[in-house]
Amino acid sequence: MEGENEALNDDMSGREYSLLEASEKGYLTAVDKALLRGDLIEQTDEKKTTPLLMAAINGHTELLEFLLTRSANVNARRGNGDTALHYAASKGNKRMAQLLLAYGASVDIEGETKSRPIHLACAGNYDEVAHLLLERGASVSARNESGNNPSELTSSQNILNWIQSVQQGGEAARQKLRQEAAEAEAWRQTQLEKAKAEKEAAEKIRVETDEANRIRHIQEEEQEQIDERDRMANEIDHLKKEVERFRFEEEERERLKKEEEERLRLEAEKGKKKKGKKKK
Repeated sequence: MEGENEALNDDMSGREYSLLEASEKGYLTAVDKALLRGDLIEQTDEKKTTPLLMAAINGHTELLEFLLTRSANVNARRGNGDTALHYAASKGNKRMAQLLLAYGASVDIEGETKSRPIHLACAGNYDEVAHLLLERGASVSARNESGNNPSELTSSQNILNWIQSVQQGGEAARQKLRQEAAEAEAWRQTQLEKAKAEKEAAEKIRVETDEANRIRHIQEEEQEQIDERDRMANEIDHLKKEVERFRFEEEERERLKKEEEERLRLEAEKGKKKKGKKKK
């Protein structure tokens, strides 16, 4: 969204900030701590900038909402006359403008150079913010210090068409703009829900896939262990057979050796007997 700059929530250095300094930087937690210490929520700097204005100027939407919930003056004026809504409009920050209007911001308050928020939104060609301000009753005929009305400050054809419809149709045209906004918001919510459902479905598939992969990995590891046990069993069986073969061969060699020794002994005895007969 144009002009959006969410709060950073905290500076991790542990440093203690004043309320205005924390608001300028967008350190939400530091702002909360400053308020708890007793810093005044409507304190100002030399330009009469309150913490709420500081958040608006620097685009810290989350912090601005936090300060609104703490009863910050939504229509507080800076030294130049601008309010937080002026800064939201000048930055095209629709979400910030919505929050400010919801908390009672004046839609047609004059600020610096007698400009109203609608003048600034038109000058920036910020369609969404201009549409919002027109819905809420922003004047289409008010002139700023230079004598320009909103339509003379914009080159956006959308804004020009909306202003013309309000000029011609009055409140009925504004009601139509509100209806368009409601329909657009309903469509946006539908798309968000659809995207959320798709994300959840994708996450479910991812989790299921991860689980299936985990189970498959476990099964593969178990199979590898079984295969390793079988391999070791086969190797042990082979070694046993080798040992048995070596033992059998050793026994066979021993038997043949004994047979050979017996044969030689018998031959020797036979030879002795022959020699004995010859002597006689």
